[in-house]
Amino acid sequence: MKSLVPLFTLIAASVMASAEPDCPHSSKENWLQAVPKNYQSRAEYAFLEAKPNLPNVLIIGDSISMSYTVGVRKELAGLANVYRAPDNCRSTRQTLEFLDTYLGKIHWDVVHFNWGIHDLTHLSKAGKAAPPPAGKHQVGLDEYRLNLGKLIERLKKTDARLLWSSTTPIGQKAEAKGYRLDRDIVGYNAAAERVMQANAVEINDLYSLTKPRAEKLLSDGVHFNGAGTKILAGAVAGAIRSELRWFREDFTETPQEIPVQQKHLANASLILKRLGPGEGQIKRSFHENKPGDPYYVWSGLCPGTWALAFEHRTSTVDLTHFGKVRWRTKQMADRGTPESNDWIVDEIDVTTCGWFRLNIKNITKGEQVGKPDLSRVREIGFTDLMPGGKSKACSRLDWLEVYGKSSGL
Repeated sequence: MKSLVPLFTLIAASVMASAEPDCPHSSKENWLQAVPKNYQSRAEYAFLEAKPNLPNVLIIGDSISMSYTVGVRKELAGLANVYRAPDNCRSTRQTLEFLDTYLGKIHWDVVHFNWGIHDLTHLSKAGKAAPPPAGKHQVGLDEYRLNLGKLIERLKKTDARLLWSSTTPIGQKAEAKGYRLDRDIVGYNAAAERVMQANAVEINDLYSLTKPRAEKLLSDGVHFNGAGTKILAGAVAGAIRSELRWFREDFTETPQEIPVQQKHLANASLILKRLGPGEGQIKRSFHENKPGDPYYVWSGLCPGTWALAFEHRTSTVDLTHFGKVRWRTKQMADRGTPESNDWIVDEIDVTTCGWFRLNIKNITKGEQVGKPDLSRVREIGFTDLMPGGKSKACSRLDWLEVYGKSSGL
């Protein structure tokens, strides 16, 4: 089978997100018309200048999601355009009314969403917060389940990967007021979990993450302090990153061995392939006497050219729109990624690469070719096109991640 290897030469590319004039996300003017005036000065409601070659992520939720939006944007900078709905989305009832506005005309790759705290808040007949029995749930549990089903039905039409986040805990300060109760959070989360499972929607369990430390992380019994917001942002960004990622390989924490083998892969979904005349000396390496030294693969002993590839057992990936490879390497001599005396994280935008044919038997570069079809890639690998030169001229790989839109075989 003929293979193509990217030699990382940047070329011009432009893949614009689809946006219509009436879409709140399409222009600053439209955005300001959609965002309530009392929110327009908040950082999470700043108009997003999207990058055309990145996937689009939408955050839908109440004030808890508002607090972590900026942190998620920072965590995913360079990996995704992180938008949020142009309002505090409050309850399922409100969102059903305004969801089409929140979605706009953007093509969404991931939608991360939550409703719950407003639904279960007890309100009086006059619409004021009031503990039971005077106060009743704003949206009863049966209606909540029905609303979730309707909202998911609409979200599925976007063809985005959907991520539900469980509703976060209620702390003692809020419980003392009586109109928001943590036991209701547990009940509404359980109902939501059943709806998500029935619809094959992934769950980001922020309740379990924060409940053990809730009293330390909540500022007023509902909203999170700085430490809590940072934890939420990290968890949400991590969940979104997993949805955008085809695979990650980080290698097992086992003693060093030559050559690297299938048993050294940490990801059971991958098949390892060693290629080229030097493949038998690719080493799975580790140094116990170096604090913080990772478990990595090393080419220094390879007597000839070599390559290492990963084939996915159950899926392919579409790299045409926002394909990206990120890896942590330590390169001695300039071998495609920057030369460095320490470990660095580098990334390759596959949509902007120049491409050359690869002689897979000898691992040598052939003629330059036009842009290949990257819509159904099953295997990806790396090489530096050189024999190993021990510590003075070698390649080291700690981990590798591939980003794109995955699908079944």
